Amino acid sequence: MGKRTGWLVALILLVLAAGVTYFARPWRTRRQLVPGSPAASEVTLYFVNKEYITTGNEELPKLLPYTRKIWAYGDGRAGRESLVRGVLTELRKPPAGREVTTALRDDLRITGVRVEETTVYVDFSSDNLHGGSLEEILLVEQVVTTLTGLPGLEKVQFLVDGERRDTLMGHISADEPLGREDL
Repeated sequence: MGKRTGWLVALILLVLAAGVTYFARPWRTRRQLVPGSPAASEVTLYFVNKEYITTGNEELPKLLPYTRKIWAYGDGRAGRESLVRGVLTELRKPPAGREVTTALRDDLRITGVRVEETTVYVDFSSDNLHGGSLEEILLVEQVVTTLTGLPGLEKVQFLVDGERRDTLMGHISADEPLGREDL
């Protein structure tokens, strides 16, 4: 029993020493200074106003803004693409307990994102890409309004299975990049 106790004590001391060493270092501060490390950006996300959907009252705003911190990795274009992916992920998560929802349903799969100059290309899978005109309008407006609020981004080009299509769901023209002024 003495040998086992000795090994157990040694193992516990080793784990404690590793933990103290790991948490005592100001690694988070140094990590922020390394190119390509994660950085948080405060971003305004736009979610669909439930009251607008239920009442159809055109005087109400279709979208309501909420601010969140989004983490992005990398510099330059890679960092912008990482931020866009993070934003699209967060658009699937409306604030809890609020009178908002999202048009970016869980069954809609985004297969790719790329940024070229001031345009974001968002590629959707054709699987489950269907809905009525209101659903398509809200999806396009939610994505375009949110992404064009990011620094340096002015337009969104929607793709389906890697190609430009006339529409996403059959109702709104999506063959050219869309900016806020096009909504």
